[in-house]
Amino acid sequence: MPSRAYVSQFSADGSLFVAGFQGNIIKIYNVDKGWKVQKNILTKSLRWTITDTSLSPDQRSLVYASMSPIVHIVNVGSSETESLANVTEIHDGLDFSSNDDGGYSFGIFSVKFSTDGRELVAGTSGDSIHVYDLEANKVSLQILAHAVCDRRCLNAKGKPAGVLMGHLEGITFIDTRGDGRYFISNGKDQTIKLW
Repeated sequence: MPSRAYVSQFSADGSLFVAGFQGNIIKIYNVDKGWKVQKNILTKSLRWTITDTSLSPDQRSLVYASMSPIVHIVNVGSSETESLANVTEIHDGLDFSSNDDGGYSFGIFSVKFSTDGRELVAGTSGDSIHVYDLEANKVSLQILAHAVCDRRCLNAKGKPAGVLMGHLEGITFIDTRGDGRYFISNGKDQTIKLW
């Protein structure tokens, strides 16, 4: 492959392997069928590279991110082998920016589905974590990475009830424990935090 692979992941059951490449390509391999390409996705609206991908818990949707506040969602459960962005299939754009970010455009380093598949959590170059509600189709929570990162500590107005010290620079990776309570974040400041 003439393009560099920057991200990869196995599905929860190990049957699929997803690889994202700098050349606007994502390949989904079926491990159980001898690593045959199950889906070849030509992405859109990328800045620099694909920074992360995440399969939904039911393995029917895939999200991909780049150095942009837009995350794209693709139906990977269809029978089509090729997925050309907005040509053969729609790659809906989910906007993680908000009106109160002062017009600052950030990139998304890491994106993950929640265990129930209803939300996306993203770590950004803007020193913040964003939670996107897929049913409401909007950002439901934006948290400064060096502030509180636990919804249980937020009051009804979304203000922190306490402060947890966190990252000093952009967040490059997040992952959940899978229990809906804990997650880890890795920052450009070379630290890993358990939240």
